[in-house]
Amino acid sequence: MSKDVTNLKASLTTSYKAAVNRKIAMVLAFSAAVMTPSAANLLYSIVGAALLVVIPAASFLLWVSQKDALERGR
Repeated sequence: MSKDVTNLKASLTTSYKAAVNRKIAMVLAFSAAVMTPSAANLLYSIVGAALLVVIPAASFLLWVSQKDALERGR
């Protein structure tokens, strides 16, 4: 790839990430303004559980399954 295409690709990726981050911030700000404190705490607990438990567990299972597939293929 040419240098210009690589730079364009990097800038599009950066701008996409920024747009996603802005949308997430808008949703959280709207949620906090509309929800009761109890509902907001429930939402934050679910998000926290996903970050602390679900994502690491899924990552570990994917890693183990990829490693096992490589060992069985030998």
